[in-house]
Amino acid sequence: DWREAYKLAVTMANILTTDTAVSYALNAQGVSLSQLNRAAEALAVYDDVVARFGARTEPALLERVAQALVNKGGTLGELNRAAEALAIYDDVVARFGARTEPALLEPVARAHYNRACAYALLRDAKRSIAALEEMKKIRGKIDWDQIEKDKDFDPIRTDPSFLDFMKRERGTV
Repeated sequence: DWREAYKLAVTMANILTTDTAVSYALNAQGVSLSQLNRAAEALAVYDDVVARFGARTEPALLERVAQALVNKGGTLGELNRAAEALAIYDDVVARFGARTEPALLEPVARAHYNRACAYALLRDAKRSIAALEEMKKIRGKIDWDQIEKDKDFDPIRTDPSFLDFMKRERGTV
């Protein structure tokens, strides 16, 4: 139950003493709030993570900052605020895209995937494809099953450039 998860995350954030643990608990709190359709509060929690830990250098904290930003972008996307979501994903890529720590690779890959989704919803197949290609550089592959199930790609599924990309990358259409 997301209400219980939220209560636990709040309790944890208030009693934990290490910054890594607090940042983890705050992210869990944000996710719980988002799942409870309390988007404004979730966005505030994600902003709090970035404000508290965004200037730190420890990879574990930077991972939490990257996750908070990706989650913020996701929440903005759910609110149909695609331009703001794209700006957040671009921020993730700008801040962490050149980093090589394994803990930061997945949030950056997620940011690229979410950028692809946002561009697809905006019917911009070329930018969506470019974002998927960037994600592939990190993950080494594209999860076509996920793309097939993700309704965000519906607006570009019949776009000739997206079909060519699928054929080239996957070998099928």
